Amino acid sequence: MVSNLWEQKILPLVLGAALVGAAGCGPDEASPRVQVSLFGWGPNGEGGQGFVTGLPDYPGAQTVTVKVTQPNDRRVLERSSFAFASRSASLPDITYGERIRLDVEVFDANNQLLAAGSTPMFTFEPGSPLRSFRAMVSPVGQAAPVGSLILDSESDQTRLVQSAFDYRGEDRSWLGRIGHESAATSEGEILIVGGGSPTGFYQPFTTPSLTEVYDDIQVFSPVTGYFTSLAQDDASEAVGMIGRDKLAEPRAFHTVTALGEDRYLVAGGFTLRDGVARPVDTLELIDLNEPPGTRVRSIIDFNGNPVRLNSPRAHHTATLRSSDGAVLIAGGIGREDQVLSTFEVVNVRAAEVSLPIDMSSPRVGHSAVLLHDGQTVWVAGGRTRSQVLDSSELLVPAGASSMSQPGVDLGRARYGASARRVRSGGGDLVLMVGGFTSLSEGASASYELGRPLQDQWIAMSEQRMESARGVAAMVELPQTGDLLIVGGLDPDRQVVTSAERLVFQGLSAIPPFAVEELGSLYQERYDFTADVASNGQVLITGGMSRENNNVARHDAEYFNAYDPVRPPL
Repeated sequence: MVSNLWEQKILPLVLGAALVGAAGCGPDEASPRVQVSLFGWGPNGEGGQGFVTGLPDYPGAQTVTVKVTQPNDRRVLERSSFAFASRSASLPDITYGERIRLDVEVFDANNQLLAAGSTPMFTFEPGSPLRSFRAMVSPVGQAAPVGSLILDSESDQTRLVQSAFDYRGEDRSWLGRIGHESAATSEGEILIVGGGSPTGFYQPFTTPSLTEVYDDIQVFSPVTGYFTSLAQDDASEAVGMIGRDKLAEPRAFHTVTALGEDRYLVAGGFTLRDGVARPVDTLELIDLNEPPGTRVRSIIDFNGNPVRLNSPRAHHTATLRSSDGAVLIAGGIGREDQVLSTFEVVNVRAAEVSLPIDMSSPRVGHSAVLLHDGQTVWVAGGRTRSQVLDSSELLVPAGASSMSQPGVDLGRARYGASARRVRSGGGDLVLMVGGFTSLSEGASASYELGRPLQDQWIAMSEQRMESARGVAAMVELPQTGDLLIVGGLDPDRQVVTSAERLVFQGLSAIPPFAVEELGSLYQERYDFTADVASNGQVLITGGMSRENNNVARHDAEYFNAYDPVRPPL
């Protein structure tokens, strides 16, 4: 059944925008409604830049387009456009459906995109109550603070401020952190798991000096812009009153691996013992399907004993093998700063961990990528205690166990690189970007592209990005398949705040990626997490700021990479 036309109007966009729509399939049927309040980041009335209720007055803005989309199906259902100066418009038709999103775009007179934003995805169906959302519009190719509404105790008025980690704990302190991990949920929220507070500059892939290690799990909602502790009990307005819903072992520089169906494996990391960071061997399961208070638990075998890694480790990689659901834990740092040369296979369903399996070399700061066969994990680069590696190996199933086989050598030794399978290349291509080429300095701007299962490099290390960077975040944009590279450290271990977009041009193109320079982070930080939220923005959380006395950040920002919904060719 098709809905009626949205008859309501957009209220004046500068004064406070609200998009209200109604749909129904008959005169006797209750009509569900959706209300969207717009706010923006950009020029304000005082000549500065900040949060603005409604849309900021972007210079040169001429046209606003509103689209009803289904991003998961790459469908644009309806659209309407209006003049920016008119401040009002009829909204497009809408149909009932799942995972719908409203996308807002602002164009200049030359049809160049100036700013964009979206609601989180939502379901629109008969009988639904009024659904209210806020959509933040910000300049494309730039970062802006994540906005959340906070009640100002002095003025008793709500105002938009930059979102920060939830501070409701025993000491009500802001929990700035590095070494945390993140994962997306099926509801479009982002989990931020653990992390720690450093005492000074953190040298990547070493044992850190930490003042505190956290056991909390923060949940970011793109609907509200808030972070909330998973252990928060809203009824009692306290943390942990109905159960822990926290990690049993506080940890940083661990891994969080999505297992599917809102279940996540937490493995290893550093904890504090007698004030010193020590690697741990514990495994925990986050299961959001369980009742509050029981959503985090240790993995227990059939004899009732906790399942543990054979080797305590941190800075390792954890890769889900889609062929059988096993997780391969490889390399990392063990006791007494030992660089580990083994991997272990965790079978969560059977509550089992394999005996340690030898790799060809000790590795930390390496890359691990699941190849297109769903069972081979390609481990490449990294460092030992004395050298940077250009070797790689293939971790493959072997009967009831697994084994390592030699892989193709990299064109350049590197650690702290960013690596990913390239969806646009048919699924068998792997890209490795940047990283450090020596133990003391030498961040690289080069990248390599190849097919590890065929021992083949197509584009060697002479291909380059614009900026040299190691330990950068790399995110695949779900609509275009483009890769966003953001942040990192340069050859002098200074923070790189810029971002670049890599657009795959095809194997016959020289170079195979078009590199587009984008804007910078809103605030200097490195060792942050980056995830695509359900509103299409890239959420950047935590990290360390060198310009602020190496203090861990407790706030978040959005990078607007602009990844529009386009029907498939």
